[in-house]
Amino acid sequence: MSGELEIDHGGAIAVDTDQLRDVGARMAAIVSHYDEARAAIESAYAVIDATPALREHVDTAALRVSGERVRALSTEIEEASAGTLLMADAFEVVELRAEAEALAVTDSAAAQALQARIDRMVAADERIGKMADWLVAGWKLERFEGLGSQWNMGGLLPPIFLAGALVGVTAGVGKVLPGMTLKGESEPVRVTPVKSSAPAAPPASLKGALGRMPSTPGAQIAVEKATMADGSTSYTAYIVGTQNFALNDAGGAEPWDMKSNAELYTGEMSASYQATLDALAAAGAKPGDRVDVFGHSQAGMIATHLAMESDYEVPLVVTAGSPPSRHWAMTRCSSSSRTPTT
Repeated sequence: MSGELEIDHGGAIAVDTDQLRDVGARMAAIVSHYDEARAAIESAYAVIDATPALREHVDTAALRVSGERVRALSTEIEEASAGTLLMADAFEVVELRAEAEALAVTDSAAAQALQARIDRMVAADERIGKMADWLVAGWKLERFEGLGSQWNMGGLLPPIFLAGALVGVTAGVGKVLPGMTLKGESEPVRVTPVKSSAPAAPPASLKGALGRMPSTPGAQIAVEKATMADGSTSYTAYIVGTQNFALNDAGGAEPWDMKSNAELYTGEMSASYQATLDALAAAGAKPGDRVDVFGHSQAGMIATHLAMESDYEVPLVVTAGSPPSRHWAMTRCSSSSRTPTT
């Protein structure tokens, strides 16, 4: 999908390598114009310098310096063009490596084909592989920068999130590895529809899809059901992130709370994950049905586990701000857990 999407902060940002190459090519095209200007200046300088009558009226030193400056600008633009094209290749290698790693789980042949393409690109210029390694290393070093400067509930949240990030990096929690399933059982939850509507069409862009996250007060999950011409059905789930950050209320009526965050982060079954399963079932989804998932924050972990271990066929997972380190008629449902519905 394509469309306008404004990103005001975050960690890894995708780079459009085609546009980067277009910029590099356009800069390369400018070089010839500078070369023509330099040649004209040098030609004029030669004529004037050889003609005493003209030399008396023209500052030939300034003319010579102008030619040198144009030559320097031409060289700078040429180097910038080459650097931009090289950077485009490096970013593409980073993206291809990530894609190959993801495909290795489901399509080894496609992953091997991508790896062969990567190998050809790296072999063509040894700088590409080194730059790709440098880009990933830089991202790993700086990926948590700015985390503590976001909305922080009077300074309480940054220490919690930063400590969680440190534990995740050093202890390996927060990762959803192939074959991993949640342990234990969830506390009882109850799912209640709070709003229904019938979208005219599926979202046409990533921005449009993320815009379908539940916004109705008390709603945490939006489930869309699509019926095809042949009678088959598929579902799309839009799942919000943590709704209650209060530590003193963890384990209360809100399933999308800090307790569920901690449970999912450590590989335990959470009330929010169970509520998601129940909401899909309430919307009519049956084992084997296709379910595409869009999730934010805590829902990134929920979405990942839906793909890994649920009875649904989950070919598409798109996450925004997902904690897992290896990672992208409407019925709106709300749920309550642990305590009776209020």
